[in-house]
Amino acid sequence: MLTEEEKINRQKAVQFAINNNRLKGLDVSDEMLNAFEKWINDEISMKALQAIAYEI
Repeated sequence: MLTEEEKINRQKAVQFAINNNRLKGLDVSDEMLNAFEKWINDEISMKALQAIAYEI
């Protein structure tokens, strides 16, 4: 189980990634946003998140 601090750190990391993509003119798909949400809530691992990202 994640601590609240870990969850906040994950949220910040995801927001940074989303913002970085937007600066480059790229949108994040709904599928990827859903995967990010699952990772933030510790429903999937980083390895699973990476696998989803590579599939998209």
